[in-house]
Amino acid sequence: MEVPRINQPRRIAIPTQPFLVLCQLFDSCYDEWRQQAQPVELVESIAGSLLTGVAFLHEQPSPPSEVNVELDFQQRFYLRKLIEEAVRKLDPSDPRQAKMDAWLKESLSVLSQ
Repeated sequence: MEVPRINQPRRIAIPTQPFLVLCQLFDSCYDEWRQQAQPVELVESIAGSLLTGVAFLHEQPSPPSEVNVELDFQQRFYLRKLIEEAVRKLDPSDPRQAKMDAWLKESLSVLSQ
């Protein structure tokens, strides 16, 4: 049995709405991540993977139920950290934030598999 390499991309299927929320979250920190000590190549590779998913959505005549993106371990790690931070800032008892909380947790669950 071949053990997958840590940098080998893996296809991840994320439900459409959580994917769009993840894209918005990533977009909100994109410039800051590029200016900080984050590896620019990593930030750009995450952006490229998410943009591929967005392009797929734009090509569809009707919204699909999920979006497939390829992410390696390091990309998934950074996205999980970003989501975890966003979830900590939300108040799930606030009805306006409850859906966002659920969508972010769904993305987190998919990325953690």
